[in-house]
Amino acid sequence: MACRRSASGALGPICRPPRSTASAAARPRPCLTGHDRCWLVPLPAGRGRGIAIESSFYSIVAQVVEVTVSEEGEVTVDRVICAADVGTVINPAQVIAQMEGSICWGLTTALMSANTLDRGAMRETNFHDFPVQRLQNAPDVHLAALDSDAPPGGAGEPGVIPVAPALANAIFAVTGRQLRSLPLAVTQPVGVRRTRSILPAAEEA
Repeated sequence: MACRRSASGALGPICRPPRSTASAAARPRPCLTGHDRCWLVPLPAGRGRGIAIESSFYSIVAQVVEVTVSEEGEVTVDRVICAADVGTVINPAQVIAQMEGSICWGLTTALMSANTLDRGAMRETNFHDFPVQRLQNAPDVHLAALDSDAPPGGAGEPGVIPVAPALANAIFAVTGRQLRSLPLAVTQPVGVRRTRSILPAAEEA
């Protein structure tokens, strides 16, 4: 599992708004150095954008996923923008690393990996038939974590959960298809240790 950094090499800021006794709902939102306005920027044909938000492990995570879907149904995840309220940030670098890894694992679950049973036994035995996200098809990841006065929350699992619904929403924005089971695509080999994700035929979805 790996995530490419943005072209500038930036991992995204840990935003530290002024301390306040305001409620969580009134807290300043994370700043994403311009990426927080991405929803207002139209995308060209063949590209789509989806959003999802969740709350777990005392953290709140929102993600926007941008995808390209080719005419033959190949799905490429171009960018994931993530805003996370994980409470008090003790180790900013660790939060960033956890969220990046969580996003990549979420993409693995959403696009690639499936568990199938054959007479009660698992068919998949190792990574040759249980593919995971690799560097060559990992997206750019932009992260902002809100530093707050709340107790520390989770920074691992909460980053996994919104990926699949945000990705499904992005695919729907491009294709009009509402995919409701995981994985959302079929993984095909395209060379040594390289794969691509293809949407299933409409009658199979």
